[in-house]
Amino acid sequence: VLEEVLKHPAGEGVHSLLFIDLDNLKMINDRFGHLAGDRILQYASETMLGSCRSSDVVARMGGDEFVVLLWNCAMERAVEIAVKMRSRYQFGLSSLGPDVPDLPLTMSIGVVSSEHWGKTLDDVIGRADAAMYAAKNHGKDAVVCFRGFDADGKMLFEPVVANHVTG
Repeated sequence: VLEEVLKHPAGEGVHSLLFIDLDNLKMINDRFGHLAGDRILQYASETMLGSCRSSDVVARMGGDEFVVLLWNCAMERAVEIAVKMRSRYQFGLSSLGPDVPDLPLTMSIGVVSSEHWGKTLDDVIGRADAAMYAAKNHGKDAVVCFRGFDADGKMLFEPVVANHVTG
């Protein structure tokens, strides 16, 4: 689907991509078992689908990483969706089971709009992934936007939600 979106000229609408990493899922798997981890993956998927529109596409990239294609969705609206998704994920799960204590669930989200996608699928995913890693570098549990490149070719990022403080 994303490859098809790349074929559309820029004038046909702005689209956005979220690259999402479920913070600390490996630790939860290691400490409490894969049943707890699987429950979190299921809950995260439900949260993402419930935060998006019916036209959006949610896909698991593998492990604890997901992408969400937001069709005809400018950066500002994509950020609103990402912030809502993050909040719902953080506060929506009451229990993973009788043997698992309540755990803080957080996600790090990178956002890139089609204005900054580049020419290839690798460009799009790479930029969204880089924004997600910038979110992790802001203490996890954050939303960070990819904003292009500076004059020296360095990627520019804008933290929107970082360190549990909304902006």
